[in-house]
Amino acid sequence: MIKHTITWFEDRNDVYNNVAVLQPTSPLRNEVHIKQAFEIFHDTNVKSLISFVKEQHPIYWNKRINNDGLVENLFNEGDSLSRQNYIPTYIPNGAMYMFKSSILESNSLYTDNTYGYIMDLQSSIDIDTQEDFDYCEFLMRRNV
Repeated sequence: MIKHTITWFEDRNDVYNNVAVLQPTSPLRNEVHIKQAFEIFHDTNVKSLISFVKEQHPIYWNKRINNDGLVENLFNEGDSLSRQNYIPTYIPNGAMYMFKSSILESNSLYTDNTYGYIMDLQSSIDIDTQEDFDYCEFLMRRNV
């Protein structure tokens, strides 16, 4: 969709070198997040900026459940570490993507020069289910 839109504008001699995608399913992203992310994207030489949220649990706790219902490890290392010894990990939260339009040719917004803009947990709500919507509505009522 983004690639199609850029091509549509280029066909009409409107060239855009930079693109920002602000998904409507992230309603708790605010003007401060957008402004900070834009300033980082503008003031640095990154090819893309993607918003992330810190993972609440160590990735090594993730397991796979096979077709027989048995639990299998995804990782060999890290099972015996205490929680304090894990390296923090982050997941994209879907709130913001800023990138140079030239990277669209690679079919990925991740490059060797992608900046991870870290957002707090509550601002990172991504509405994909009715439960997400209900939780977001609850937070908005509390004026978070």
